[in-house]
Amino acid sequence: MSQVIQCPRCAQRYQAAPEWAGKSTNCPGCGTPIWIPSPQQLTPLAAKPLPQLAPLENPWPASPQPAGNSLSPMVWLAIGGGVIAVFFVFTLAIFALGRSYATPPAIAQAPAPDLAPVIPTPTTSSPPGTSANRPNSNAFRPQSLDTLPKTPVTPRAIPSEPLVNPTIPLPELPQPAVATARDTKPAEWGNKEEAKPATTKSPAAAKPAVEFGSQILIDERGGITFGPAGCPVAVTGNQVWDINARKVRAELTGRTESRGLAVLSPDGSAFAAAGKSPNQKDTEVVVWDTQTGEQKFSAPGNEDRFVDTLYLSDQQLYLAGRDNSTLEVWDLETGKQSKTIEIPDARLGRGKVGFTLDGNYLAVPVKDRLTVFKTSNGKMAAYMGSPKSSGRGGSEATFVYAWLQSLQFSPDSLELAGVSTHPSPRVMCWDNRGKLVFDQAYHVEDRAFWENTLQWFPNRQAWLIERDVFDRTTGKIVLSIRKSFAQTLFTHVHDDDHLVGTFPSNPQQLEVLEIPWEKIRASQEAMKTKQPALLSPALPVALLIELGDLRGDKTEVSQLIETALTERLKRDGFTVSREGKTYFRIKFAETAGDQLPIFERQRFEWGRGRDTGRSATESKGDLVVELFVVGRADPIWRDTMKVTSSRSFNDEINDTTVRKSMLDRAASEIRELNFPYFIPESEEMVALPILVQ
Repeated sequence: MSQVIQCPRCAQRYQAAPEWAGKSTNCPGCGTPIWIPSPQQLTPLAAKPLPQLAPLENPWPASPQPAGNSLSPMVWLAIGGGVIAVFFVFTLAIFALGRSYATPPAIAQAPAPDLAPVIPTPTTSSPPGTSANRPNSNAFRPQSLDTLPKTPVTPRAIPSEPLVNPTIPLPELPQPAVATARDTKPAEWGNKEEAKPATTKSPAAAKPAVEFGSQILIDERGGITFGPAGCPVAVTGNQVWDINARKVRAELTGRTESRGLAVLSPDGSAFAAAGKSPNQKDTEVVVWDTQTGEQKFSAPGNEDRFVDTLYLSDQQLYLAGRDNSTLEVWDLETGKQSKTIEIPDARLGRGKVGFTLDGNYLAVPVKDRLTVFKTSNGKMAAYMGSPKSSGRGGSEATFVYAWLQSLQFSPDSLELAGVSTHPSPRVMCWDNRGKLVFDQAYHVEDRAFWENTLQWFPNRQAWLIERDVFDRTTGKIVLSIRKSFAQTLFTHVHDDDHLVGTFPSNPQQLEVLEIPWEKIRASQEAMKTKQPALLSPALPVALLIELGDLRGDKTEVSQLIETALTERLKRDGFTVSREGKTYFRIKFAETAGDQLPIFERQRFEWGRGRDTGRSATESKGDLVVELFVVGRADPIWRDTMKVTSSRSFNDEINDTTVRKSMLDRAASEIRELNFPYFIPESEEMVALPILVQ
């Protein structure tokens, strides 16, 4: 049987004939040697043993640390209505602390001081499921926090071939109800004329499924395209495969640009993709039949138009660009443009337009009003209520809508939700009469502002915002998928209880993650009723600060650390009290680094400026933050950080200002600590948020 192999360098995939098994060849695209394993060397996907991982010292990793060992100017990348790169450069020479670009001296990694705790930790019986040697274990990853379920709830692989070993059962992917225009009567928006039910069309005859190989791989260049929750197919590269059958349905003919915008219709019968990568005019859009893989038709490019908005209903193709207010509508059956809709003063940019599944309504900001229009005639159906004010004055709604990153109707078309990053990440939701029913800020680990794509869970009880499951009933993140630096993941809501996509443990293969809502609800109820817990906003926490060697005033450093951690705890509703049985122990020590020369700052394209002949002492700090429960010898959570002083300054440079920049960075790291807001005592509940990493 033929094998599907993938080049490790260019990621191009090929089909290898059986006679090549056990041999090597060169990639036709880039020439990289590729080894083709024999059938005896292939291990069935579901039969692969799980790796035996040693317990990790730190179950909740720190945020990525800035390298801090190279001189680079500050560059801001602003994207507004497209991708516009603007470099802020200084023409006046400003002194900057730096070092040679070629061979920067290494930074010594001084360990944190080994300081004895002040709060006594007598040896007593540990809570259920805990160990005297390590923290509780987290069932979503083989480490930490033993309060999570004993049976791991981890991403499950979806093989495309029958299992070789029948004794290893594979959980079946649930069959969701497909919420499409055919099944649901369109919701009425505003008090206008009610939209008529969409007509149906006969699906194309299904072709026999094609075997995909031993596993479903993801094309890294183009990723994977999912439809709305319940869509039965997905597209990766030029292959269309059935999610539930785990078989390739068809191969798309003539698809070339993998980086362009792409979309599937709700019923999975059609796939559309832009012929160019984003931010290019004269972009053609091609529509395929996913049953046959053949092209249905193409919408030609326009030399005066971008393609920033691309959407498919079961009957229509909608496309538009940010530079005008015209929406083109194409009929999927005839392949002809049926009409254009003019929406004056609207900018139909990416992330700022939302469609109902049936395509009967669209939402878009118009000046300072988020407005819903009927696509049948382009008339306004409803105004959405203004977002909450942050007290900054002015026409704040204009800025909130200008920084919209995602706008989506619920699958039943009863509500509209959006994510904006002004003045900070927030999620907003309106009902179908335009009333603002939810508007709340949320905090996540550092990520680009455009990485805030929103997806609805079908029951409307939660949203998936990029890689975080945001529970609507409590307004908190209950599950978070943490990726490695520069790792690209594709996550999709399959139904109310499952996510489908790529996960940190295996970013090139489709997997399934079940969300343990029953245990999550139990933990939330325990928080609400103030049941005994190791950590909960309902219980006060104490702070213990232990300082090692310092190069300045200890009182000042202690106050800075206490203020930063108190602010971080306040974000999750914690109160600080000496009476807390759970306490954070913070160890901090600092050392002097190298003597670094001071250069004048120059324009980015000119490189480093004049050597001033002066120097300053680099400052470095080591920070350890641990969470203890009185009566337990081991921490239940731990994080370590190394911070260094800044390399560029707008003020006078001396040893004092250099050291202050290091302390400010340490305080910033403390304010961004990622630790759980709830850790239960009972194994019947889960720590929140659940981490998948």
